[in-house]
Amino acid sequence: MTDEIEEAIARVQRKDRAAFSILVERYQLRLRVFASSIVASRAMVDEIVQTTFVFAYRNIGRYEPGTNFYGWLRAICRNFALEELRREVREHKKRAQYFEFVAGAETLEAESRATEDRTEHLRNCVARLGEKARTLMERRYTRDEPIRSIAATLNRSASAVKVALFRIREQLRECVEEQLRAEEVAHEGC
Repeated sequence: MTDEIEEAIARVQRKDRAAFSILVERYQLRLRVFASSIVASRAMVDEIVQTTFVFAYRNIGRYEPGTNFYGWLRAICRNFALEELRREVREHKKRAQYFEFVAGAETLEAESRATEDRTEHLRNCVARLGEKARTLMERRYTRDEPIRSIAATLNRSASAVKVALFRIREQLRECVEEQLRAEEVAHEGC
């Protein structure tokens, strides 16, 4: 390190602001090259080098005269550059999480609407069932009665009740699908 640099550092430590421009002129290009080896963005390199010099000026009292001033600046610059990289990674993760959340919310919203539509269609289809079929569905699926209990009160076998419930479920499935198809056709016509 030259006597001129040592003298400029000593003057800055004595609060001579003008002397700091000598240090900036001497080390700015080297710091820019160093910072650009860590971060790719030209604007970020400028920001990091500027921040490095501001930090160095404010903390010049920590520098020990006679040691490697450029090494001290480079360590400061490296710390700011690495912090910027960590910040960018955090931001990238946040953006990715946000987009995943938005995509998930849109999917859930669409699924919720579809579920609401299917539920409404199912209600309509259940209302179209005959009285015996509706009662059988209510006992099994609303009251959660065991099939054997239902069979005993109807004087039917458990197998006959299972078959009847299966046929009713199939009838309801077909009815709901028919209503959904009709709804799709109506939306396509809009």
